[in-house]
Amino acid sequence: MTEFYLKGGIHPDAHKTSDISFVRNFTIMEGDDFFIPFVQHIGSPASAIVNIGDEVERGQLLAECGAGLSSRIHSPVNGKIIDISTVYHPAIGEFNGCTIRALNDDVSNFKKLDGGSDLSDIARKAGIVGLGGAGFPSYIKLNPNKPIDTVIINGAECEPYLMCDHALMRIKSENILAGAKMIKEHVKAGSCIIAIENNKKDCITILKQQSQKYNIDIVSLPTKYPQGGEKQLIYSVLGRIVPSGRLPADIGVLIQNVATVNALYEAVVFSKPLFERIVTVAGEVENAANYIMPVGVPVKRFLERTGNQYKKGHKVIFGGPMTGGSVASLDIPVIKTTGGVLLLKNQEKHNILPCIRCGKCSEVCVMGLIPIELERNFLHNMVEKNVDEKIMSCIECGCCSYICPSGRLLAETIKAGKKKAAVFLAKKKENK
Repeated sequence: MTEFYLKGGIHPDAHKTSDISFVRNFTIMEGDDFFIPFVQHIGSPASAIVNIGDEVERGQLLAECGAGLSSRIHSPVNGKIIDISTVYHPAIGEFNGCTIRALNDDVSNFKKLDGGSDLSDIARKAGIVGLGGAGFPSYIKLNPNKPIDTVIINGAECEPYLMCDHALMRIKSENILAGAKMIKEHVKAGSCIIAIENNKKDCITILKQQSQKYNIDIVSLPTKYPQGGEKQLIYSVLGRIVPSGRLPADIGVLIQNVATVNALYEAVVFSKPLFERIVTVAGEVENAANYIMPVGVPVKRFLERTGNQYKKGHKVIFGGPMTGGSVASLDIPVIKTTGGVLLLKNQEKHNILPCIRCGKCSEVCVMGLIPIELERNFLHNMVEKNVDEKIMSCIECGCCSYICPSGRLLAETIKAGKKKAAVFLAKKKENK
């Protein structure tokens, strides 16, 4: 297969140190409170179908899909609904949700899904969303309404510290291969490729040994961040460019993360809803490891029960250090899109210096943008100019901030600029 080298990008320290010799189970104890926000996905929130005082089973439906783009929410535990109001959310502060108090620690059973007409319908019933971080409802992706010739399964996991996908590929390789075949057949694609960075040689070996009977190709990619970005992965594997403002399906490609594929497999074979996932705990911790983690566990309990402890002067990041966000409260829960919980030292404040016009931010931008120009436009409130200069194409990977010798907060500023640009474009559309 032809190799296409990712243009731009960086090589940050990997810090891939968490134990992957086995995946550990998180211990649930009677009386534990689980905080379940009714939005754990891109799109509109789910609508509660339970009431305060209801006893629920592990896997039971708590909230049905809302209007339009949405996803179901299921209980991660056998317990009792003690509150329906607002709960903390790692990305948006607070949101509608419920609190469940665990009644026992039985994790051997769960309430099974009630059938499904095809893979897309099963994904909808199971509440499966993109587990690589985006949280896009999978049943929508599985109905592209466009011809798909290639399915790419994303096992790159290029962000520092995170090893949840690495651990998953080691223990669930057959699930991933079988799930990938299901997707390929569902969308009638001619080929299916699992793409993995070459720093995961054990996973590449394991999957290659088993892939032939599934007629799936395993591709090893150079280790480089952000290799796992959707558009970057398509280019690295196929040499195809997804035009600005378009989707992979527009060029005949469907991408799913390996964890999403495993969840789809379990929904089909075991009728299992999505109420847990593998999460990496790493950074300045005593026990860096990977855990099968029920959603709804507050980070304070997560750290304590995994033998770790929050330290004053540190910050807790949900996700990876490049694209994740620090949380303001230790009561914030793990949700479906939480691939990692990192404890990192707060960096000392540094002076932000003037741009020296070195051009490094442009060199590393995988989207071919000029980050310093986008920052300057934002600071001078030139929103339309930022739109013209393709600010909405930014994937918020953080490479520009990482490489800047002047310490400019380029990624953060561009993210704010995108919000302004989105408002501008929405108003422009209304006025047409």
